[in-house]
Amino acid sequence: MKSLFLYLHISFLFSLEYAIIYEENLYDAASSIANLYSNEVQDDFKLNTEIFSKNHIETFSGNSMEDKIKTFIVTLKEQNQDLDYILILGDENSFPPIYTNSGIPSDDFFTTSSDNLNLPPAISIGRIPSSDSNQINIFVEKLTTFLLSPTVGSWRNKAILIADDENKSGENEACEINHTKNSDIIYDILSNSMDIKTFYGVEYEPVMTSDGLEHTQLNQDIINEINDGFALINYIGHGDQRKLSAEKIIKIEDLPQISENDNKFGLWVVGTCKFGQYDNELCMAEELISNENAAIGVISTVREISSTYNTNFLTYLFSEYANHFNSPEIIRIGDIIKNSKNTSYDNNSFYQGYVFHLFGDPALPIFSSKQNLNYNFPEDIALIEQNIIENDSGYDLGSVIVSFNEQETDVLEYGTPTNFCDGQLSYTKPGDIIFKDNFTESSCFNIPLDAINCTNCDLKIRLNYQNDLSYNGTFALSENINLITEIEEIGLLDNEGPLISFNHENFILNNNSILPANSAIEVSLEDPSGINIFEGIGHNMRYWFNNNIESYNIPIDSFNYSNACSGAGQTNINLSDDQLGNQKIFFEVWDNLNNRTVDSISLYIGEKKYQNHVIDNFINIPNPFRDITYFTYHVPDVSHLPINLDITVLSLNGDLIKNIKTNGNNPFNSILWDGKDSKNNPVPNGSYLIKVQALSSMGIKQEQIHIVSKID
Repeated sequence: MKSLFLYLHISFLFSLEYAIIYEENLYDAASSIANLYSNEVQDDFKLNTEIFSKNHIETFSGNSMEDKIKTFIVTLKEQNQDLDYILILGDENSFPPIYTNSGIPSDDFFTTSSDNLNLPPAISIGRIPSSDSNQINIFVEKLTTFLLSPTVGSWRNKAILIADDENKSGENEACEINHTKNSDIIYDILSNSMDIKTFYGVEYEPVMTSDGLEHTQLNQDIINEINDGFALINYIGHGDQRKLSAEKIIKIEDLPQISENDNKFGLWVVGTCKFGQYDNELCMAEELISNENAAIGVISTVREISSTYNTNFLTYLFSEYANHFNSPEIIRIGDIIKNSKNTSYDNNSFYQGYVFHLFGDPALPIFSSKQNLNYNFPEDIALIEQNIIENDSGYDLGSVIVSFNEQETDVLEYGTPTNFCDGQLSYTKPGDIIFKDNFTESSCFNIPLDAINCTNCDLKIRLNYQNDLSYNGTFALSENINLITEIEEIGLLDNEGPLISFNHENFILNNNSILPANSAIEVSLEDPSGINIFEGIGHNMRYWFNNNIESYNIPIDSFNYSNACSGAGQTNINLSDDQLGNQKIFFEVWDNLNNRTVDSISLYIGEKKYQNHVIDNFINIPNPFRDITYFTYHVPDVSHLPINLDITVLSLNGDLIKNIKTNGNNPFNSILWDGKDSKNNPVPNGSYLIKVQALSSMGIKQEQIHIVSKID
């Protein structure tokens, strides 16, 4: 406690930069965030931070709690001209917002001395709209880990753009496609600096359910992309406080499926009706920010907003975000929101910026990488030839994505054209990915032979570099690299497809291996020309079961190189509850020279709960035997390894014949019995009891009885 008071006392010697106001039960959380920014973050992120309790604020003048909050903040700003950020820890009951005459709440109104509720904020303000200490502590833990133990990777420069489809009951499709058009504007702003993933409803076919149309496949594709990690996500379209879109894209019931692994939390920007209506019993924005596996921040509307103003504001917002990439300054989330609101106020006669709220920390620095404009990219790249990328600057991690440049879609017509909606839609699509890799020292890539079919296609290369535990990395981007499609015949001498092997938990699988249900099979692939992930002309990786016609494509993001220069990488086949019993799994893959390999493996997928079942399929081969036999068994759940196995051979009368003790270190094990007793004498013909006692590394025991026979 003394150290906390010491840092608070020292903070008053300097002009305050960041203020946190809190409900009384949230003192520890507020203190943790203040200490984080005053002492723990890297030096250029530090802010002189102080905390102020609700009890303290109640001592200020005002007829209501809202008035007292406003008086306190305005006074604090007058006394501290460097105060740029305020965080409210508490819900609308603890710290009620100021409402407009039309019932729209906004914390922005606390930051200006004027009674004019149509002004932009003077201070960047954010709120965690909960007074529940457990929810607040979840956010504090997320924030602390995010700032002090950042996860490196290309996800920090990835943006996900989602647009509602053309369907809305009673509305003209010619106007509904504006969701996609407006998302395309954001694409143009960010695409020069970020890896964009687009999920547009017009590209998906909704399915009719008892609750109406639903975009089940689109929803699952978005969730999968979210769970892979991202920096920004934006949605444009209809919605409410429980979901995006009438077709139920990312609804509140989907939150258990959202699990952004390894601290890869992103910033959500959702300008749809009421998504951020936190002064309500349930709000998607509030659930996202208080969920331990979801967002690091949410910028959203608290009430309905016009589509025109929404697009206008988002254009300013993402333009401010894009300034980060080439700025030497530290730009924080609160900065881009406040600047966007001020720009919107200055440039428009109609202002609605106060409808947008930040649910999160306004002082959080933008975490995408800064751009390196001095990287030397090649002007031309030839088909098939190997290209090498060296990590010359010694970063801890590098990543590379090679793709074709973006393409404009053909013009499609929707609905009935009007004076305001022409019904014509064309938008930018990200170029097909040709190669991707994460590396430490170097990476190599070959442009696949399939690329020869792309006419007037230039290449785009994006490089990302970052050091472990560094917050901002660096990236370099080159577009319009010329693809040379003429190739020498010598480059086509390879006529063998990739090597395939099947593994599970770092063990090689063989035919007749046993696996638990819902296991992941790792498929290892290797080819000197590289693995074809371009998905051109049907050359995608896929797998199928038994003689089924239906096959499953391997998504590009599911394949990762372990050594791109030797063409070695892995992907997974995730088994479901439907795939039990004897299964023959086929896998097809092509190399970059269009050589094909199809391989298969026969497995038994067990229905047992193998976490409590140590061994399975214990048999002896041959049985009956003449001279020797082998006791064989599987360990389906490799977490049990190593296995201590005690095999006792008994006569049918129960007399001890021989005891064999052994350790099993592999999923499949074989133990020789030479047909002799404990005195090394051959046992006579007849049948014998085999008592098997297994003890796993976790202390789980299992016992079985079998019969083996000896004949001449």
